[in-house]
Amino acid sequence: MIAVEKLTKRHPGAERATLRELCFAADAGAITAILGGSGAGKSTLLRCLSGLDGFDAGAIVVDGVTVQGGSPPDALRGRVGFVFQSLELFPHLTVLQNCTLAPVVVKGTPALAAQAKARELLKTLRVDVADSAHPESLSGGQRQRVAIVRALMMEPRVLLYDEPTSALDPSLKAEVGRTLKDVAERTGMTQVVVTHDPDWAKETCHEVYVLAEGALTRS
Repeated sequence: MIAVEKLTKRHPGAERATLRELCFAADAGAITAILGGSGAGKSTLLRCLSGLDGFDAGAIVVDGVTVQGGSPPDALRGRVGFVFQSLELFPHLTVLQNCTLAPVVVKGTPALAAQAKARELLKTLRVDVADSAHPESLSGGQRQRVAIVRALMMEPRVLLYDEPTSALDPSLKAEVGRTLKDVAERTGMTQVVVTHDPDWAKETCHEVYVLAEGALTRS
């Protein structure tokens, strides 16, 4: 689970705080959407939640671990996964290599154990491809699922998504929604999605919040 308690973030030199006492919580298996226009602070929020940026006040609690404002956010990095808008899959690596690179290099997981786990997760999320397949040979929906498997391989407690439906046609948006629901049902993962698409958010997510002028309100 994740809980955000009065999170406040001010960029150096800014007259107003970018994020002002934001509060929300999501349990295991919940999908939470954060709506907001350009410049609303969605990217700043994601960076704070993922531990990429610190924040000035408040607290973020992930699976019982609390990071307070003004403290180094390092404790969040191993507990929060990030699925980027562009997915950032390595085109020169196979699907299996994309999924196993970080656990092997960063965590020291034995290669065979990492491969077995990756195959299991790919099967769980219904990505039926050969070990030799490269990202360019996959559909958009398959690439999205591979990116999620890659994030799950690091065993996070929470998954963050940055605009997963941006510039997609309606059928692909629906597929992304089904994928997130699959992740929730099959893994129990807590998921937080930043999006500008209110219709998709209301159809897909359990809770929907709107970020505007630094404040967060339930939709």
